[in-house]
Amino acid sequence: MTLYPYEMIDPYFWEKFFLFILLTALVLFLFNEGMRRLLKVEKRGFFNKAVYVNKRHKLIDRTIRVIFLVFMIIALIVNVTRDSVEMIRIFDPAILLFFMLFLTETTRAVMEYKYSEERNRYLLTTSFVLFTSILVISMLMTDFYWLF
Repeated sequence: MTLYPYEMIDPYFWEKFFLFILLTALVLFLFNEGMRRLLKVEKRGFFNKAVYVNKRHKLIDRTIRVIFLVFMIIALIVNVTRDSVEMIRIFDPAILLFFMLFLTETTRAVMEYKYSEERNRYLLTTSFVLFTSILVISMLMTDFYWLF
């Protein structure tokens, strides 16, 4: 008996996968650009997402990331010893990563609300977090929009 029955994999899996990734990235990009223009917020560089509002924000963000890294290590230790049916789903790395990103971006929105000079920056961050959360939850509930 084979562990992964390759003959049952959809022959168009990779095409669907890359199309799905491209369309999801396009939807997120268009939403972000539309909201940015609507709220008249200055554009950040592509790799400038990790710009901290102040030192307190940097400390809080890094603390959240370290805590979730520890959680992921604990989750690995706990779930690797269990059968796949008995795994604790909240310790799934994808779920932990989603919660970490949600928490760090929510922290960013709060810090932008309190300390940022651009008054609408927090609205952009909040709307993007909510839109992305709705998108991810809907993907999970529909088996990635019935593609996989």
